[in-house]
Amino acid sequence: MWFKNATDEEVRAFTDSYSTDPREGSPFDTGLLNQLGPQYKRLSAAIGDYVFHTGRRDLLEQTYAHGKRKSWTYLIEQSLPILGQIGLLGDLTNLPVLGSFHASDVAFNSFGLLPPLLSQNSKNIMSTNIAFVNSLDPNNHGLDLPHWPNWTPDEKAMFRYKESGPDIIRDDFREAAMRLVNDNAETYMI
Repeated sequence: MWFKNATDEEVRAFTDSYSTDPREGSPFDTGLLNQLGPQYKRLSAAIGDYVFHTGRRDLLEQTYAHGKRKSWTYLIEQSLPILGQIGLLGDLTNLPVLGSFHASDVAFNSFGLLPPLLSQNSKNIMSTNIAFVNSLDPNNHGLDLPHWPNWTPDEKAMFRYKESGPDIIRDDFREAAMRLVNDNAETYMI
């Protein structure tokens, strides 16, 4: 059961922070596509943010506030047609309604299951990971990639891996909804 400590009004505050417009839901940037039901994309956005992004943002904020270490964060846009080229996986392009899945970047890109010859994401993720392990800075890789800035509360810089080429985006998507959870953690515990 979700939100055991929340009142009906507090649950409503959480759900109301997500749009009923499926074009704003998850999987993101797919417009009206990928709807398994009238609330599917809204629920997917809320659960994905709750499970993955609220904790990540809170950790970044706490790490910065306590002056512990430099921090970097990223998002990956995984290409399902490219994943379909891996024989062991079958044809994943028949599952576009689900979007990408958790840890696909680790399994396919970080360890080279999807070879760099097929995927720019693999080449870029392996290079930035190796750079970070060797120097504690993901920018020391020798590739022609955008500079990956540290995450700070003012800049909120996020590196976005894309097959068409990485870029830097602002990590402020659905900020109000995630702020509601992080500022009221006792209320929104599961």
